[in-house]
Amino acid sequence: MTPGPFDEIGKVIAELRRPRPVRMSRRGKTLAVIFSVALLTSVAGYATANTMIRRNPATANSGSSLIPLYSMSLVILVSITVVANVVGKQKQLLADGEISMARVTDRVLARNGPNIRYEFITPLGEHFSGSAQDGTRKLSVGMNVPVFYDALNPRHQLALCASFYEVELPGMK
Repeated sequence: MTPGPFDEIGKVIAELRRPRPVRMSRRGKTLAVIFSVALLTSVAGYATANTMIRRNPATANSGSSLIPLYSMSLVILVSITVVANVVGKQKQLLADGEISMARVTDRVLARNGPNIRYEFITPLGEHFSGSAQDGTRKLSVGMNVPVFYDALNPRHQLALCASFYEVELPGMK
């Protein structure tokens, strides 16, 4: 086993009572700002289009010039809904999920940064694997990473390095 950034943290997290205290990580906050700006831009687009239609009724009849605006706004809103759902599930897994220390089996560089593959075993002896983006950019093959999973369906899992949240450790504020 190769020493890694999650060795001690994983032990501390495993001892915490559930629900574990969870807060948004710096990465999660950045995502929240980006999507908030996108939402405000979408709302501003709708407001601008609505104002244009009210000021010039002929624009309402042509409609074709507003289709890209409405489409873009709709795509942004759908994206925000999907991301909010994913982020909500992440928070739930970190707070209430089972935890296992997974071993990193592979690391590849992708356009969005390093991605890892990992394997872990549940207390029932079930073997699972998964992949995740390494938001820490510190993991390598042989290191351990905490993975949170649903006890009823361990295929629903989240490596801590890929989460938009972090578990608050005792003494951490």
